[in-house]
Amino acid sequence: MQKTHILLLSLVVVCSLLLHFNFEQQLNQLQNQTSISLSSLQYLYWGFIGLLCVVLLLESIFIITPLFKQIQIAKADLQNETNHDHLTGLLNHHSFAVIAQQSIAMNQRYKWDLSVIRFEIDQFKSINDDYGKHIGDTVIIDVATTIENNCRESDSIFRFNREEFIVLLPQTNKNDALKVAMKIHNKISNAPIFCDGLIIEVSTCGGVAQLQKGEVNIENTLKRADAGLQEAKKQGRNGIILGEY
Repeated sequence: MQKTHILLLSLVVVCSLLLHFNFEQQLNQLQNQTSISLSSLQYLYWGFIGLLCVVLLLESIFIITPLFKQIQIAKADLQNETNHDHLTGLLNHHSFAVIAQQSIAMNQRYKWDLSVIRFEIDQFKSINDDYGKHIGDTVIIDVATTIENNCRESDSIFRFNREEFIVLLPQTNKNDALKVAMKIHNKISNAPIFCDGLIIEVSTCGGVAQLQKGEVNIENTLKRADAGLQEAKKQGRNGIILGEY
């Protein structure tokens, strides 16, 4: 915005100088035709230029600056909508690749551990079919809140698709990540959801994996976590498995 102000004022100065060269001749002619003194006309002239500068400055402050602020806010809102899930407020799958790669870069630089938890709500389609989308959304929000309340600020939580969530845990090995996953899993299983007079029992299954030495992207880690998730499903769901392959 400072650049805009400078540009506007510079434009005024240039215009003023151009006007000045022509105006001096006009003033001399006008003085010869009237009884008004040259100094009085010059005062009027520079008064007009000063008023013009004030008007442009006020316009810049009260019109242009707020307009640019509105544009910036709109851009930030759009960015937020692009990277966040509208229902839960969590990060979404669009932002996962970028944040995962940033986490890997930190992992490589500081020799930190990095682990992934992959959660899925058990039988979510049946919940939706039996109770309706409103109840389904309530379950999604409740599960998202439980995950968020049991993670650190440094962890990144994503709603990856309809009933699946992913957590990136920096500075965390797979054993510690498994403890976090079990804690979240137990919290969800032991807290039924009360909504519209209904009691909804909710459980999750999940897989845990750690980025291995030499891995430069998250794909294989995510596949190992998914392998653990699929194994938990095979074992009857409602459990967390350390993914290995």
